[in-house]
Amino acid sequence: MLTVSKNGAVQFLIKKQGLDRRQSALSGSEAVAAMVKMLEIVQLDPVLTVDRNHHLVLYNRLSGFQSQWLEEAVANRLLLDYICTNRCFIPMHEYPWFAPLMRARECQQSEQLAKVGEAAAYVLRTLAEKGPQTSRQIEFDQARDRVQGYWDQYPKTKASTLALHILWECGRVIAAARPKGEIVFDLPERAIPEDLRKAGQDISIREAVEYRRRKYYRALRLIDANHQFFGWSNMKAAERLELIEKDVQAGILIPVTIKDVRRKYWILAEDADELVACETAAANRGKNSSAGRDGGDGKSNRGVRILSPLDNFLWRRERLQDLLDFDYTWEIYIPEHKRKYGPYTMPILADERLVGRIDLKYDRPASTLLVNLLAWEPWLGQTARRKLQSGLNAELDNLCQYLGATNIR
Repeated sequence: MLTVSKNGAVQFLIKKQGLDRRQSALSGSEAVAAMVKMLEIVQLDPVLTVDRNHHLVLYNRLSGFQSQWLEEAVANRLLLDYICTNRCFIPMHEYPWFAPLMRARECQQSEQLAKVGEAAAYVLRTLAEKGPQTSRQIEFDQARDRVQGYWDQYPKTKASTLALHILWECGRVIAAARPKGEIVFDLPERAIPEDLRKAGQDISIREAVEYRRRKYYRALRLIDANHQFFGWSNMKAAERLELIEKDVQAGILIPVTIKDVRRKYWILAEDADELVACETAAANRGKNSSAGRDGGDGKSNRGVRILSPLDNFLWRRERLQDLLDFDYTWEIYIPEHKRKYGPYTMPILADERLVGRIDLKYDRPASTLLVNLLAWEPWLGQTARRKLQSGLNAELDNLCQYLGATNIR
């Protein structure tokens, strides 16, 4: 068992999740593919209040990132768009491990697929005859008839669109490109390399679930047993603890005690040396800070990051409270009168602390980035706030340049 401080654990997470610096060794689609491989997954979200979550996650980690880099990575078959509890990008080379999960989902969705069977057959026939298509391009004969999709409160979705989504979940069609955010669907025999399709036929569902759990460990890095979707599967607490104990016995996981934290955590055994190194660095940093030689004056050595609400670093809200004493809720789905900060409030990361939150909106027609609210954490003193403000201003300028905004208001 390892014992570390909160600062050591946070420094470890920042490093393993690519927030210690913006990578500059690669650019374009290769940089995106390498970062997704490092992070394991990048969650997709279409909300465009500032920019899409998947773009902001990569922007915060890749120097000079441009959204077309991601489009090229998908079009060049470097990334696969699929599900790990939520829709996300994963490396294309992992397709064989997800193919059994797609087949299993087809069995689970057989009833839903049967309800839109005629539309599904039309979708598959259209893709076979016409090649890659968007949902907008596929006009089923009964396009005027609306059905209720998973996302609808009442029937308003085209039958062909619902059929496309179910077929995508089942791996019968693939999201093969995303020009300007619009999904282009294709058949797997054209969109997935043949060697990967063949490899996927030989992997069992049990092996695939096991692989996905290991992938979950690598994505989270510091794991707790309280996550309902542990291993990206919906399971009971007893099942989660049983799997953790099994992986501890197998030497895959190691228990970690974090000082002043009651919750139990685990890390991958392969990460142990790196966590120890981060703990040592954090201890030395603390000594320097107390002597007035480091970041104790509120000035961040790593610069400021404005994190998107679904950033990998923020996934486990309980972990944010345990390690950073930071209570965070994405308020976009909360009724306006109940919001405390704002619909697109983003945490501000400076060094190893979440020092505040900022509610932003990009007014595209006016080419203006709107700062609706800035709230520093109460523990941060006035001197530290003033010094951090310059770093925040610099990051807002960077964000404007990335978005193409000409003004900040």
